[in-house]
Amino acid sequence: MIQSPGKKPGDQDSAGGKKRLLLIRHGRAGDPETRRFIGQTETRLTRQGRLQANALAGMLADVSVSRIVCSDLVRSRQTAEIIAENRSLAIETDLWLREIYLGDWEGLSFEQVKQEDPEGFSQRGQDLAGFRPPRGESFADLQARIVPVFQRIADRTEGTAAVVSHAGVNRAILCHWLAMPIDRLFSLAQDPGSLSVIDFEEEDRVIVRCLNLVPGFSL
Repeated sequence: MIQSPGKKPGDQDSAGGKKRLLLIRHGRAGDPETRRFIGQTETRLTRQGRLQANALAGMLADVSVSRIVCSDLVRSRQTAEIIAENRSLAIETDLWLREIYLGDWEGLSFEQVKQEDPEGFSQRGQDLAGFRPPRGESFADLQARIVPVFQRIADRTEGTAAVVSHAGVNRAILCHWLAMPIDRLFSLAQDPGSLSVIDFEEEDRVIVRCLNLVPGFSL
């Protein structure tokens, strides 16, 4: 989405002073050359991921933020720490904001899973919402886990909160707010170091103000 001239994501006048969440995906992490099921596997930001987080922090430099909340996984905390630089805010970590847990598939490449569990890999493609890897979560499980977490964050926020989490988490909560079936979550882009702006208005009305905004975006 292209930013309106003269406005910055998170500007309070654009929301009439109402409650707002800045929904952030951490910067690029792990090995970008190999597609893996990393889920809750710990990976650190790459050099590119740190640059993405720094660019996002620069975009938000003039935005008033009352809280910074993040997943306790390293890649999320590193991104939150970069955003928190030059702000007198303590970072709040919440383990319930962790990415989907992929059980026995954690850390395996897509090719390894295709070879070692071809039936499971096929079932996942047929039932994206309900399929659970062995000892893991489904996307429906993930959504059920994180909806109350975001509601609690919103209930306890005055002004604007930056919430730094993961692609699966962000897509699952956006599906909820947009009343989309969870099996369509991959139709929502969540690039590394991206920002979506969510406004909470009267009578529990939730507005997705912008989606997947990245610094320097152009058509």
